Amino acid sequence: MFGSHLYYSSITPQPKQNRFFYKIYGVMHVGERIRFLHFVKLLNKRSESPLEILDAGSGNGNYAFHLRRKFPYAKITAIDISKKRIHNASYIANLLGVKNIFFRQGSLTNLKESQKYDLVICIDVLEHIRKDFLAIKNISKSLKPGGYLILHVPKDRKLAHRHFKRFRNSRIQDHVRDEYRIGEILDKIKNGGLKVITFSYTQGWFGSLAWEIDQLHVVYLRKLRYITFPLLYLLILADAYMKNRRGNGFLFHCIKE
Repeated sequence: MFGSHLYYSSITPQPKQNRFFYKIYGVMHVGERIRFLHFVKLLNKRSESPLEILDAGSGNGNYAFHLRRKFPYAKITAIDISKKRIHNASYIANLLGVKNIFFRQGSLTNLKESQKYDLVICIDVLEHIRKDFLAIKNISKSLKPGGYLILHVPKDRKLAHRHFKRFRNSRIQDHVRDEYRIGEILDKIKNGGLKVITFSYTQGWFGSLAWEIDQLHVVYLRKLRYITFPLLYLLILADAYMKNRRGNGFLFHCIKE
């Protein structure tokens, strides 16, 4: 279950939810679950089994813990700027006896590795980094020739599709820019030394509806989430497994040639 390891967390993870429900549902953050299912769908299309993986901006370790189950023989390095989150993820890994994830605090703008990784994942991280192009160049440098990057970024909030008026042009506080326009992020990927193999939209009609309903729960009736999440998850599944003609997120599969 995605994020179920947070049941053992030494801190209160963000977003907050009752610890018991991590065992039942995993992470209940709708946006994160949408991104995760699209990520898994893309990852399952790959036939290679990478031996060196970087989770660039690992947060609470949700993707790192999934990758260690998917690739049990891989060495996974997980980097995040937050000392608290790295400490918590390391604590859980030690508690569960996980040996192949190595958590460390650091910034992607200071990433020094060269031609080390077969696969790098970077999921909704760049919008938090002012020098995002430097982060992309460092990620590209860290990849082996023929290595892959799976990158997800949100769409510019001014262009995002919203169902409810209250969410139109809504700003997320810890984003340092108005997210991304497709041409802008494509240029940064290309100029950073990477080639896009595939591109798809995430959080389309179904996903954006699920996200907005969940946000209404957070604002007005937080405890109702524990009842409605299974219904929202049907919308999440629809978003992941139906082709989105447009969406509020961009998912890229890139290669370093």
